Amino acid sequence: MFGSVLNYVTLRLLGEGPNDGDGAMDKGHDWILNHGSATMITSWGKMWLSVLGVFEWSGNNPMPPEMWLLPYLLPVHPGRMWCHCRMVYLPMSYLYGKRFVGPITPTVLSLRKELFAAPYHEIDWNQARNLCAKFPRCVAQKTKIQNVIALADDDIINAKLTVPLGAAEGLEDLYYPHPLVQDALWALLDKIAEQVLMHWPGKKLREKALHTAMEHIHYEDENSRYICIGPVNKVLNTLCCWVEDPNSESFKLHLPRINTGLPLGC
Repeated sequence: MFGSVLNYVTLRLLGEGPNDGDGAMDKGHDWILNHGSATMITSWGKMWLSVLGVFEWSGNNPMPPEMWLLPYLLPVHPGRMWCHCRMVYLPMSYLYGKRFVGPITPTVLSLRKELFAAPYHEIDWNQARNLCAKFPRCVAQKTKIQNVIALADDDIINAKLTVPLGAAEGLEDLYYPHPLVQDALWALLDKIAEQVLMHWPGKKLREKALHTAMEHIHYEDENSRYICIGPVNKVLNTLCCWVEDPNSESFKLHLPRINTGLPLGC
């Protein structure tokens, strides 16, 4: 679902119409709706769709930037995460904290209709927070790849790779189901903590957290000379710099590093 939705959205943003591509767009659209619609996309997909304006931020599980204000000695401090993990969730927490949404264009409004089985304003976004595409395991088992290799004198003399028709149907986005404790914690953050942090006086703490998160983003940018640790946070950091100030020097320094930064980051 993650790849299907984002590829479909990308093609639409690049100018492809819902019925273009010799039927390919129609097939992609039908596949998305037949598998539960874009509400079943993974958390990263939910974040990107929210930034675009075709998904509500309330349909995301909390990514509070206040985590960066915690004492480093605590084991839950983001700084203790694996480097690629924390460098991705750092800018994500900034965008989440600001609830940033891009311009609502006619294409965005059209995508709100195309990606969901129900009218956009009737979607239960609270339920969508924990939805993730998961197909029957019996289907996934039928898609096992059979690889038969015969070796003789250390040379491969015969190799066969068979992927059954419809193998893609067996792929799952939900690699690991959420434990009940995790869902309960997210619900607590969403229903109580976020309500406090989005309004005065809690909003003062949110502003401080956003400032701290942005300081970490700038440090990463300057330390890596705007290449960043990987292509994912390169794009996210660039976006955050633009959100902070479209005319900022940091955003301008990001732009010439896109062509070199993405291949090097990969």
